[in-house]
Amino acid sequence: MRNITLILMLCFAAMAATALADDFTAMTLKDIPHEMTIISAALDEQPDTIRYDDGGTSTFQPQLNYWVRVRFTAPAAFELHEIYILLVDGDQSNADCNIYIYGPNGPVQGEALATAVIPGPVPAFGWAQGDLNQTVNIASGTDFYAVIGPVPGGPQGTTGFKPILDSGTTTQRSAWVNSNNQFGTYITQTGGDWLIRAGGVVEPFTDLSSSDCFNQGPSGESGFNFLPEDAITFRAYIENLGTSAVTSYTATWSVEGPDQSVVFTETYTGGTLNAGAAEVINSTGSLTVVDEGTYFATCTVDVAGDALAENNESYLRFYVGDIPRWFLYDDNDDADGYSGFSEGNGWALSFTPTSYPAKVTRIRVDVGGPGTADFRIFLNSEEDDSPTGSAVWIGNPTVVAGWNEITLEDPVDIFGGSFTVAHIYHTAGAITQGYDNDQPNQAGNLGMPIIAWQPSSEGAEWFSDDGGNACIQVYIDTSSAIPPYPIIEVSVASLNFGQVLTGTSSPLSFWVNNRGNLDDLVISGFSYTPPSFSNSYVFDQATYTIAALDSQEVTLTFSPTIESVYNGRVVLNNNSHNDQAYQILLLGSGVIEAVTDPATGLPTEFELSQNYPNPFNPATEIQFALPHDANVNLTVSNLLGQQVATAASGFYSAGFHTVTFSAANLPSGLYFYKLEAADFTAIRKMMLLK
Repeated sequence: MRNITLILMLCFAAMAATALADDFTAMTLKDIPHEMTIISAALDEQPDTIRYDDGGTSTFQPQLNYWVRVRFTAPAAFELHEIYILLVDGDQSNADCNIYIYGPNGPVQGEALATAVIPGPVPAFGWAQGDLNQTVNIASGTDFYAVIGPVPGGPQGTTGFKPILDSGTTTQRSAWVNSNNQFGTYITQTGGDWLIRAGGVVEPFTDLSSSDCFNQGPSGESGFNFLPEDAITFRAYIENLGTSAVTSYTATWSVEGPDQSVVFTETYTGGTLNAGAAEVINSTGSLTVVDEGTYFATCTVDVAGDALAENNESYLRFYVGDIPRWFLYDDNDDADGYSGFSEGNGWALSFTPTSYPAKVTRIRVDVGGPGTADFRIFLNSEEDDSPTGSAVWIGNPTVVAGWNEITLEDPVDIFGGSFTVAHIYHTAGAITQGYDNDQPNQAGNLGMPIIAWQPSSEGAEWFSDDGGNACIQVYIDTSSAIPPYPIIEVSVASLNFGQVLTGTSSPLSFWVNNRGNLDDLVISGFSYTPPSFSNSYVFDQATYTIAALDSQEVTLTFSPTIESVYNGRVVLNNNSHNDQAYQILLLGSGVIEAVTDPATGLPTEFELSQNYPNPFNPATEIQFALPHDANVNLTVSNLLGQQVATAASGFYSAGFHTVTFSAANLPSGLYFYKLEAADFTAIRKMMLLK
């Protein structure tokens, strides 16, 4: 039957790998297929299921003989029928999984409202279902507790089944007790939510959730770091977790700057959102960041009759500032908890400099104890920003409990993309990694790029992680290093051949530079727009190979065959790391009568050419010819004849001239551009399409 999620956590919160006591160590979950985190239709027999987990798996607890519980709140009158729990290693023990349901006072001897038993062995991996011995009717707004145990526990693959935590946490809902029975003093599980759910039937109710707040920068991608003057828009993921359709709602973004003053606010009005439906909403306005520092964005959703305010807000923290500076994702305070790992595995964070070339000179880490640590830096893949290859730096410093600053004797140069700093464990988890569990963090911003990883097998394998607040920081400085790979630099962005007699040829030369320090730059071919221009524009070579730190003069010859305008583009296809499809704008006309004085090479008459490209968005090139020096006025007007821009004005020498006109601030439509030079006047049309 259809599984309608009734309650979601406040935000996909802090990393769930925090140890709650010296004898209760979190271990990372492995080898569980992602599809196991979703209850199948065959298993979830109830129409309505209450949950607080985020649907993803993070860690388990290898302690022996403990009990776990989740405090549920009925959003409306609720008939409780079943309990679902996600378990690992169930085939390691024949022990039964016992389930008890208690009322608002929690586990009290003799007061269980209902019980269930999942006979052992429980599933090796996946969801187990416990059918209660009787239906429990819960009044609207009333708490009830699901308690499960005792957990045979132990390390993964041994002893018996273990319940699983997600990567977030709600408010005081998941807990555990290190006891042989369920009636001890429970400790709140601050590092995650148990993947335990309550199945049943609920009266219709409304619950709208703002479950993710993220942003969009000038490049069109989300990011945690920006430069001053960047324009940032905001987005949010809104879910209807209730059983009733919502006909109207509002969502408000509010952003605080480094001085805690509100620098941006906008309210979005949404329409109908059916039960179980979700949508991504976007701000229409943007925030142009000015001050360097930390920014906090909040998205708050509001709807009439909302049954649960706990999930109405989502958060995002991002930073503004160029290098050099410290880059971080934690709250720059001491760790909220510490997490260990098995030998050869660990925790890692990715970082992206705001400008290049850059170099990593220092790292800071917060660890849980003294010893010799293993820190490594990996470069990330250009395709998906995941760590790849061998470590480019390895450090094995002696560390103490708390924050440690390590200077890289050989700084790591970064010429583009991102890199990852990893903490690999080689002392059986004795030096644990610190984590910041405060909102907001990566677990609550799944629309943002992946920044957190779990390295395995000494960094040979990588698993993405939505924790994101490991207490790992890097100092990124400026660099004058030259990258080893080819960097293309071309001396021109456009070539203007002017007017050329049909049947003749006109060559123009320019320089191509390889700014790389080691590898050859190879221009492997050319692509023309339109393709037919390959017959009219011909390079002096079919391919070019330019050595590192070298340059080569390149000649392109224009040979028009008919009277026409030959405005287009050519792409230099190459193996550079900065622009593998370098474009050059081509401007030229084929004419049947000489318009250029053979003796001087100057035009013989005034002319205003058709702009290119046309239609355009938002910039276009306009070419004009002057047979002698003149004062020029090139203006742009709308359909009403109102002048809206001046493209060129002033004294120009004789010859062919090209100006770039930007209509970024104008609406789409038909425009006229007029050239006035000496006694000459000409008008042409152009179309702006946005």
